Amino acid sequence: MKTIYLLFAFVILFVSSCSDEAKALANCTSLTADMVQAQGEYNPDPTSDGFSDQTAEECQAYGDAYIAWFDAGCEGTEEDGVEELVSLYREPTFCELQHP
Repeated sequence: MKTIYLLFAFVILFVSSCSDEAKALANCTSLTADMVQAQGEYNPDPTSDGFSDQTAEECQAYGDAYIAWFDAGCEGTEEDGVEELVSLYREPTFCELQHP
């Protein structure tokens, strides 16, 4: 009988850990989609100079989405330059200085 309880506890722990991984993956998928959408609104024409018609509000929306994606530890957050860019967007006046 003890073996059955032990096996049941193991199965419950295994299922809950898989569920947490699935939730994290779904969260990162959603955060990545939000970041891509904000990036598209912030710089809709990637062939332009990138800063001609953008606003501080669009910059901040992109920065907020980028920070949320980074803080969730999604795939790609460990790449070179990502942490430095996040630290810039964490500065309260960064977007205002970029788009006066």
